[in-house]
Formats: sequence, C-alpha cells, structure tokens
Amino acid sequence: MDSLRAALKAKNVPGLMLAVNAGNKGAVAFYKKCGFHIIRSLPGFKVMGMELTE
Repeated sequence: MDSLRAALKAKNVPGLMLAVNAGNKGAVAFYKKCGFHIIRSLPGFKVMGMELTE
C-alpha cells in the first residue's frame, strides 16, 4: 500500500478511493489502518478514500 501511495503521489494524483463489502469487517479495519476513511455507507458496501496531497 505504501508503494502504491508513493507512486500515485509522484504522479500528482490527489486521492484514492475504493469500495469494500460492508460485511468484510477485516478489510474495513485494514483499509482504515492504511489511512482510508469511510466516505459513504451504502447498502452492502462502504466507499472509502484518502487524500494523497497531504
């Protein structure tokens, strides 16, 4: 994840988003630990993202 973040920052990509199954609590916890935040909760999944311009 660190390599992906660094590569995207080097290309001036402002952010990164993903969708994860809401029932996959391990994945949600993993992505939170990586720096993602829940942007929106929808039926069955969560949309998560992070800013890369920090």
